[in-house]
Amino acid sequence: MDIVGKTVWQHAAGDSGHDHTDLCLKWDVILIGPGEKSWFCCTEDEKRKTGDDARRFCEEMKEGDIVVLKMGLSKLRAIGVVGTYEHVDEFNDVDGWELGHARRVRWLHKKPHDFKANVFTRRTTTRLYGESALTWIRNTLDPIDDGSWIDLEPVALPPEDGGDLNLERDDLAASLFERGLPSDAIRDLLDPNGSFVQMANWYWNQSASEHETVCHLVVPLLKVLGWTPQKIALEHNRIDVALFSRLPREDEDKANLAVVVEAKALHKACLGAFEQAKRYAQQYSNCNRIIVTDGLRFGVFVREGEAWPEDLKPYAYLNVRRLRSSYPIYREQESGYELLGAKQAIHAMTPGWNPDLDLDGRR
Repeated sequence: MDIVGKTVWQHAAGDSGHDHTDLCLKWDVILIGPGEKSWFCCTEDEKRKTGDDARRFCEEMKEGDIVVLKMGLSKLRAIGVVGTYEHVDEFNDVDGWELGHARRVRWLHKKPHDFKANVFTRRTTTRLYGESALTWIRNTLDPIDDGSWIDLEPVALPPEDGGDLNLERDDLAASLFERGLPSDAIRDLLDPNGSFVQMANWYWNQSASEHETVCHLVVPLLKVLGWTPQKIALEHNRIDVALFSRLPREDEDKANLAVVVEAKALHKACLGAFEQAKRYAQQYSNCNRIIVTDGLRFGVFVREGEAWPEDLKPYAYLNVRRLRSSYPIYREQESGYELLGAKQAIHAMTPGWNPDLDLDGRR
């Protein structure tokens, strides 16, 4: 494929703490945000606030350009041909990042490559000028037939409007009541005028440390869900928040600890914290749940057998300001895996939840 004269872009698939390369390759896209609505529906003031990277991505990048998916300053993840711009609401919660601006891409090369020197810039989206990188890209794409990529059809994206995935608070309240959550707890959790929702709304546009999110967001939610202060231990044996099924906290067999909660600073990716939390959970024989959170988003991992498996995927996910029934961007057709949403996440975070009883059918 002859790329002489073509514009070549570099685009970051997140960073080392929030790598969404797999989603880009799975859905044939590159992503940038914040993208709550289509770029072309934004006012000029809204576009300025979004930044130069988004303007380059949405306006300057053109169909037929070449894009290099990068990570850091020297890691190349994939090379593709740029397609059309789309606004895809389903990408507006990629582990806490709002990435609704999307470009379709026909991926031509998906083999990672590490350059010996830094050839990329720190910007999310910008032109690539480094001659050593451009030479490598030309040599890599040269054997590819000039016309073959045109017939590569990108995979179908999830529906833009989310279909019936957005949960109404009344419907969620009814579901939680049927699952046994008391009506006063449901009211405290979902009431738009209640203290928890108001605090979540306020923190949405703030920054806060891990300790602050635990104090003002995580612990209040756990109390609403039925955990008593006696069963909530902070900084317990290096665990951010330890939840106990019964007392005493310190028991000889370490059998009383039920849930490990690993907290991150506000707006930091939380799903990647699972491995760290698993190292703590493995020390407790009856610990069957791990919750990872930044205070506004909660990922729940569940142990179904005797041990925590490798590469365990999250069971359910809750964004307290964006209530969803499921997250189809994480769906795996072959295995049947689907990341469930607010109903299952809230239920799984309650004290009485039992995976042996409540995972039947992953309802």
